[in-house]
Amino acid sequence: MPTSSNRYATPLTIELEASAAAMSLTAAVHALAAIALFLTSLPVALAVALLAVVAANAWLTVFRLRFVRAISWRSDGRWLLSARNGTLHEARLCSSASLVAPCGCVLNFAAIRGGARFSVVILRSAANAEALRRLRVRLTIEGGDREGVGPA
Repeated sequence: MPTSSNRYATPLTIELEASAAAMSLTAAVHALAAIALFLTSLPVALAVALLAVVAANAWLTVFRLRFVRAISWRSDGRWLLSARNGTLHEARLCSSASLVAPCGCVLNFAAIRGGARFSVVILRSAANAEALRRLRVRLTIEGGDREGVGPA
């Protein structure tokens, strides 16, 4: 049960900036996967095919990291995700599939209409420190339910 009424809560908006740390980590993980492919005893054709999969995954991961440019929580409990192409998506926070840590957050959202899923990685370098503090407090208050989808 929430410890605070949403009626008195201040809406929260976080404008996300490109995080060099997230991009570097993504590149490093995928580069290590590519190196591991060449160190295995797989046939060359299979290794090249898997390398193409790793490269495609890297590109999609970087694209996803940069897809959402802002998240907003409204005092009526709604989350709005603003995409880079200008579209707004009303979504629910999947609290059991999200991670909040002092160094940043990984928030997973499910769109209310259309069923799309959005993962938002927010590192300390990608957002305002005060906004991140307010987000952590909001997520602590919000709590979410046990089925993985927070309030509508």
